[in-house]
Amino acid sequence: VNIAGAEGVAWAILFTTLFNLAINLGVIAKVLDLPVFFAIQSLWRTFCALAVMVVLVININYVVEFTNTYWDTVSELILKIAIGAFSYILAHLLFWYMSGKPDGPEKIFLNLMFRFSRSLTAQHEK
Repeated sequence: VNIAGAEGVAWAILFTTLFNLAINLGVIAKVLDLPVFFAIQSLWRTFCALAVMVVLVININYVVEFTNTYWDTVSELILKIAIGAFSYILAHLLFWYMSGKPDGPEKIFLNLMFRFSRSLTAQHEK
């Protein structure tokens, strides 16, 4: 398997990030005198949403056929970014809802979105 170029860089960044995450969780748990499981438990929605996003983005090529032309490559990148972002946010919010809507970043995000929506509606009505 040849994973040179941009794909190789992406895999290297992924593994480096996971390694750093493991170290950081260990340090945080030690400093705060908490079990490591506590930190992992608070991130399960993020990991699950990430898994959903990865599966969808990887499998795009089975649904849409791209050629090696410049515009197809640009279109593929834009499509994968859009699907990745949308699926991650949607899955994260779905897992948050399924877990009883606890206080956290999801609630803050939704409050910001509602405020933004209200300000746009108010500006439109003027």
